[in-house]
Amino acid sequence: MSLDIKKIQREHIFWDKSFREIGEELGVTKQYLSFQCSKHRNDPSKIYRELLEEFDQIKDKIELHQQLKIKRRLLQLTQKDIAQKVGTHASVVTRIENGELLHSIFISRMQDYLEL
Repeated sequence: MSLDIKKIQREHIFWDKSFREIGEELGVTKQYLSFQCSKHRNDPSKIYRELLEEFDQIKDKIELHQQLKIKRRLLQLTQKDIAQKVGTHASVVTRIENGELLHSIFISRMQDYLEL
């Protein structure tokens, strides 16, 4: 079975599908997908760079809270990483990325840090 790793990562990162959901569509386990996406021979860093370029072209069509989440994932940072850099807690980052917290100083700090 040949997997299009870039397509899988696009669905996972851009459209927020879990490896479980994608795996169910493809008939494989989430562990298998996760392993394949992180395998060195599939060049994950190249895929992330290509997806980052793609994201830069379409980001204006995406809501801000989703842009923040996608960019963080493409940079392979955790919510805790971002929270530490902008001076808050991971739970605040979660609320911002979920669109639950629309007015916060941390949104602009995240934009600055992620260069959005």
